[in-house]
Amino acid sequence: MIRDFYDKDNNRRVLTEHEAIAEIKGEYPHLLTLVQGTATTLAVVLDKIAEYFDLEDDITLASGDHVFKGDVLKMTVTNGYAYVNGTKYNSGDTFRVPEGRDVQIISDALGYSQGNITYTLADVIKASGDTAALYATEINAVLAAAAGYVLPATIVVVADGVTLTVVDDYTYNPSTGAVKIFAAGITGAVSIAATGVDAEYGDITLTLTSLTATGDETAKHGEDIDITLSAAENYDLPSEIIVSIGGVVKTVATDYTYDSTTGAVHIAGANIIGAVAITGVADGEDQGAITYTLTNLTVTGDTNAYYGTDVEFTLAPADTFTLPETINITVDGDAITVIDDYSYDPATGAVLIGGASVTGAVVVTGAGASS
Repeated sequence: MIRDFYDKDNNRRVLTEHEAIAEIKGEYPHLLTLVQGTATTLAVVLDKIAEYFDLEDDITLASGDHVFKGDVLKMTVTNGYAYVNGTKYNSGDTFRVPEGRDVQIISDALGYSQGNITYTLADVIKASGDTAALYATEINAVLAAAAGYVLPATIVVVADGVTLTVVDDYTYNPSTGAVKIFAAGITGAVSIAATGVDAEYGDITLTLTSLTATGDETAKHGEDIDITLSAAENYDLPSEIIVSIGGVVKTVATDYTYDSTTGAVHIAGANIIGAVAITGVADGEDQGAITYTLTNLTVTGDTNAYYGTDVEFTLAPADTFTLPETINITVDGDAITVIDDYSYDPATGAVLIGGASVTGAVVVTGAGASS
């Protein structure tokens, strides 16, 4: 066995037997130290079966013992194999001590690095989690879908070239993206592959006034939306509409197109990253200029009437006159009724004709009263 030499006069350690012989033979620069890992249970035993200086054979080594360049050691590993300076050896294998550095023995229970985890992701990102794999050490990561996608129902996990089995070897939650690979499955290089799925956003929300729509009814990322708007009778297509995606109002020409002549609406599938809503209000057909037949009164406000659209204006008396108690309004030649069809305030002169009553040419007649 390895023995220490002592200075008996001073009662102190001088050299181990190996160190002494190495020094005598001038080989000390080749001396190396066996360094084992920090596991709570050591899973590696080394026997020296042949040695450079031909001392005793079959010496069992422990952490801190010295070995030399050229010594041949045999590995006994409780858990199957271990790593010697980064090279994998199975139980029973032998190896020759290299030159120039310590011999580091790491058992398979010590979490020896298996390299960086390979993430092969399409339309999915690694939001957080482990980046490297350690032997027999649990791996945790969280995946997240890119905009417009949802996480897939399944993923593929490979360790040491073997495809692992969900539940038995790892867990994956497609709702949260959480991935957990059990320690027992980490026996080599690890890869995780996932491909996002185009998100579906349900029915398109249409908020239309005096308009109807034909075309696509549901929204899904990656699939274009094409809708055609049509105006009701006596209405024209609006000059603009409002399109929102995921609650955000989008920009015409950049995020979607709208043709106010044909009513065609187009949204590219790549832009659909949330629920889609379209709002439009048709413009009533022009019923012509409002005819104001006024005596000792002036008017400010609307000058044209549009089908189905409110008309608002305000009357003001000329000097030395007051507002009349009543006025007369006809639409398309027929008199309409105050309160039912329009409102008039003789104190302020404000007039509002409800859009439902605006179905033709509008004529307003009134005369200021003498003060």
